[in-house]
Amino acid sequence: MIPSQQLREFLSGLVEVDIRNGVVDDFPHIALVEEHISREVYDKRTAPQFELRLKKAESADEIAQLFREDPKADYDSSAATPERVLNNADLSRLLIQSPGGAGKSNFLAGLVQQAVERGMVPFLLDAAWPKSTASSDPSGWNLENLLSTFTVGGGITQFREAGSAHEIVLFADRLNENPLQATEILQALIRAVQNEVPEVRLIIADRLRERLQNIQPLHRATILPLTVSEIHKHLGYSPDGASAKLLAMPFFLEMELRFGKKSEGEPRLMRSEMFSRFFAVHVFDKYFSKHPDSTGQARASSFAALAAAAFRAYEQCKKTVIPIKEWTVFLGEAKNLQTDIVEGAMLENVREGVVEFRHQLLHDFLAGTHLANKGKDFWHAQNFDVATLTAQSYDAIEFAAEILGPSNATNFLVQAYNWSWFGVLESVRNLDAGRHGGHSPVSVEFRDAVYFLNAMRLFDCFEASRERTRSILADVRTPSGRELKSIRDVLELREVVRNEYKPTEAYFENWKSLFLRADALQVSVQDLAVLWSDPFKSWTATSIFRYMKIDRSIFDSILMAYDLARTLADKPDDAMAARWRFVHVLGVAKDRAISKFLWSVVKDPTEHYWVRFGAARSYIENATFVGPDDRRDMLKEVVHWIEQHPDIPKPVMAELRATAQLADDGANPGWHADYIEILEAGIRYAEWSKDTTEQRAWEQRKDQIVALVQKNNR
Repeated sequence: MIPSQQLREFLSGLVEVDIRNGVVDDFPHIALVEEHISREVYDKRTAPQFELRLKKAESADEIAQLFREDPKADYDSSAATPERVLNNADLSRLLIQSPGGAGKSNFLAGLVQQAVERGMVPFLLDAAWPKSTASSDPSGWNLENLLSTFTVGGGITQFREAGSAHEIVLFADRLNENPLQATEILQALIRAVQNEVPEVRLIIADRLRERLQNIQPLHRATILPLTVSEIHKHLGYSPDGASAKLLAMPFFLEMELRFGKKSEGEPRLMRSEMFSRFFAVHVFDKYFSKHPDSTGQARASSFAALAAAAFRAYEQCKKTVIPIKEWTVFLGEAKNLQTDIVEGAMLENVREGVVEFRHQLLHDFLAGTHLANKGKDFWHAQNFDVATLTAQSYDAIEFAAEILGPSNATNFLVQAYNWSWFGVLESVRNLDAGRHGGHSPVSVEFRDAVYFLNAMRLFDCFEASRERTRSILADVRTPSGRELKSIRDVLELREVVRNEYKPTEAYFENWKSLFLRADALQVSVQDLAVLWSDPFKSWTATSIFRYMKIDRSIFDSILMAYDLARTLADKPDDAMAARWRFVHVLGVAKDRAISKFLWSVVKDPTEHYWVRFGAARSYIENATFVGPDDRRDMLKEVVHWIEQHPDIPKPVMAELRATAQLADDGANPGWHADYIEILEAGIRYAEWSKDTTEQRAWEQRKDQIVALVQKNNR
């Protein structure tokens, strides 16, 4: 008898032999996978299929920068089609990350189709699949759990049957749309291919964000923007500027074609305008044509109600798939539009009793619209978390800024800065680059202030902060055209701000004065009031005060302010952000009593985890100022705590891992050797937690620091 594997290889080598039907007949779940892909991908298309290419990438920041650039005429030979991906063993384990609308699901669908045609057996995990549940403990998830909970047809039995005679490709999509479980799903998939089925190919598609410090054994990759020639092929000409960046995203080029081609040089719609028109054409025109007596106000209120319903769906369901009964309740006064909304903008799974928008970006747009509509009193951390599915992506923030326009976008982002400096920086950077298809609604004065303030991170004492800042600020230039990341120190940065930043608005004139406070001046008690005022100025002051002289009496006042902020229940988000700022300023204190206070905050289980994160960072920073004996004592405190506490917040552990390496110009003799003990404790903690992905991250960090120690000892 000829071994089945050899027979399969022989047959697959015959061009005239079609082995697809045999595979589908053997594994009926493939038909369910293809039906799911047809409904989720192919049935949504209203334009020709675009030629998509994939390329490896080093980091999420590198990918983000790629999509801010003008589309290229072509990409180098390493860019791969779905067929080439399956031909290349080096691409057998991929985490494909791109911004929303870049074509990840379409590319994944092409990979599934190619796999079936080659006689491979695809298994598709849909992270937002309706039957997914958060009831089970994710730390115990294995391949069987994943297949039974998230797979589109085909469980562990079919998986084992397929593996005996066929090559399996395990696909996963839509992690971003299920934020409560996304990281755990990714970790479980990595564990599965490392420990259970190392022979299986694994390809995961996800929105562009950092979920894990270490994604080994996966390689990071991205779906490239469409080339100029590909855009030209469909439009009949090549757009330029911001329009080209937007239309290099397949989702938006398809929308452009859906609305009808424009002539070259004709004004083009920005991203938010496209979405407004989409809902007008596919929902409201249909409904109000049947109700000709309705007023324009009725149309506007219905759209506002739809935006509010989308926001509530994110708030209540925590993902993009919404039970039909709940969705009807969310719609409120717009429930009469239910049929037209589902037919025009949503997908309905009657069997599962759920609905979802045809693309997550449609949902993000509505959530961002609701943010914009509700005004300043609504712009706080809890609602920013809802609109972004807890920072899964910042599209809703960008949409809100677009919708608010030049008159209010800056005020909106000033408030958002209290929620996430990175979310604001990323949004300002994308809007500045024109990725939305037009001029940025953010004032130039705020944009430059955001860039200058965050450039201070280039001089952080921890190398991890410097590295990320260099990536984010790539290609950002000062008003004179100088690369921002080329500035050598804070004094030089201050000179650039003094000479090149010339605001005309009083708010930014005041901000410039705050930024340029001479480091010879001491911080006074009166100065501390700015730490709980306007969010952007407060965070600016936090960074500036760290470079000024601070007496012990001022530190005592900050400790008193911290205690007071713990009692402010009327605005808990603002009070939490203020406490975070307080502990950040205390990072520069050279006082053992301050270090002990910071350590008490780190260990306090009743404190918000972001404040504990900031306190951990400042405590480690304090340790850089003391002598070797005191430093070792302080670091041993961390080791003992890690060993004794099973419920340390993940951001705190991640920060302890990140602070292992000091920047070259500030590294203390013996620092890295002393820190190894913390890294070893982190490894043991991850082992105890049965978190193999985290364990690898700590091990990788330890290897890096050990190599650094060995290099320094030569």
